[in-house]
Amino acid sequence: MKKLSFLLVILSLAIIFSACPPLLEDYEGGSSGDVITYDDKLDCYKWFEILDKIAKDGKFVSLDLSKCTFVDGNLSGGLIKERAPSDPPDLLYPTLPVIFDPFSASASGKDFITSIILPEAAQIIKDAITVNTGDKLEEKTFIEKGKKYSAFRSFKNLRSVKADNVTYIGNFAFADCKALTEVNFPRVSHTVDKPDEYKKEDIDIQSDISIYAFLGCEGLKEIKFNTVAVIGEYAFKDCTNLTKMDFPEAWKIKMNAFDGCKSLVNIFFEKATKIGENAFINCTGLKKAEFNVIPERDSAVVPPNLVSDPANTGFDFDSVIFYPSAFNGCKALEVLNIRNAWNVYFCDNVLANTGSSIDIYLFDEPDLGLGNNTSFGHPQDAEFLGKDVNVSLKKVFIFTPVNNGKIQESFTISGNSSIAKFIRATYANIDVNINKR
Repeated sequence: MKKLSFLLVILSLAIIFSACPPLLEDYEGGSSGDVITYDDKLDCYKWFEILDKIAKDGKFVSLDLSKCTFVDGNLSGGLIKERAPSDPPDLLYPTLPVIFDPFSASASGKDFITSIILPEAAQIIKDAITVNTGDKLEEKTFIEKGKKYSAFRSFKNLRSVKADNVTYIGNFAFADCKALTEVNFPRVSHTVDKPDEYKKEDIDIQSDISIYAFLGCEGLKEIKFNTVAVIGEYAFKDCTNLTKMDFPEAWKIKMNAFDGCKSLVNIFFEKATKIGENAFINCTGLKKAEFNVIPERDSAVVPPNLVSDPANTGFDFDSVIFYPSAFNGCKALEVLNIRNAWNVYFCDNVLANTGSSIDIYLFDEPDLGLGNNTSFGHPQDAEFLGKDVNVSLKKVFIFTPVNNGKIQESFTISGNSSIAKFIRATYANIDVNINKR
């Protein structure tokens, strides 16, 4: 009887494993398996034919589509050229772009793909779903549809992706690719360099890496995007093992972009001036955040005084804005360094729930001749630590120029007070250090 029960268990396990594709670690042929190359026109039917063959063979493969050519945009997917120009014209793509629209959600062969090289012709990985801003979908509906229509969502054994000419990664593109460890997108960027339309109110500007693009990619440890300008909402949410990232050209980080990336310890942004709401919320391992931007100043323009709602106020690229709760929950945060920026604005709760040992490095230029209504390098709101939140700073280091050998504190801000005096008056327990630049 015991022998029969044992055989039944073995048979049951055999049936289960035969119905499910194996995990990559079960494969003995190497890390990427056989190489499959396809170099012809790639429409939706051919794409599913390729995936169907991979499923039938039942072997892990590395898929090379680099030489594929596009078809006219009259099919439901594949590598297609957009059919008609947008109205008004798209600033990012003035000519019709070539879009990779694989629609892979129900394709069984996806579970055997360990690496993929996307077509050189591809410029866009299509959005899983487009949000109608006039009648915005609820988040739950948006996420559910993203599960169904996204390009590579839940390719559970996908470990590397390469795309030489893709400039835009659509929403949910690689969401839940938990084994993904290597991404190579050397040209993801805005195809135009900060036109005048982007220099004022850029809240709704299109991202280069779109919403939830790498959601839950737990295998990602290091990422480098040399030309990305705008990082989208929730783009790297819950990438829990991400320890290192490099975005040398990023000038906007949208809301919740790195939400829950708890393994980040140090972050450095060379050009970022807009740090979105909840951008680094619950990055519980984050200790040091540096923003090295030295914004260009137009001496003829007096920057606005952003007091309550910067989202509804115009601002220039010479201001660094930390939107509400940008570092909320970063309990290990020790240093926030913005020592080179002319203007720094903190919205509510930027440093809420962060602990009590943060050093902030700010810059104060006391002699720009712009009058007493401008403000530079200071917490704009007396409650920037958060209302009724038990958070305190340890030190604020203020860097200021030297005039005739003397450090000045004469520049007036908020109630005719210097930055140092303002902080001392508002936060009695903070040690304010004035430093020569």
